Amino acid sequence: MVEITDPHHRFYRVEFQGGHGESLRYNRNGNSHSSGSGGTRSDTYQLGAELSSDIRMVLWIITDRSRVTVPFSLTDVPIQ
Repeated sequence: MVEITDPHHRFYRVEFQGGHGESLRYNRNGNSHSSGSGGTRSDTYQLGAELSSDIRMVLWIITDRSRVTVPFSLTDVPIQ
């Protein structure tokens, strides 16, 4: 279980990486995800098989330098 307090709402996502930097798949089906007051978020992740000692948890956050606004428009796009 991971609990993150983020009063400035800069948290973007969590990623788990193997020893070579590859993203590891995880199952959140049926697990707990909740957000509370003060920007606190709790998530449970299931990584499956036995974990090796070289796994890393990477937190992606939004910073002023990482946020970019780009104007765009869509025309005649079929919705399926």
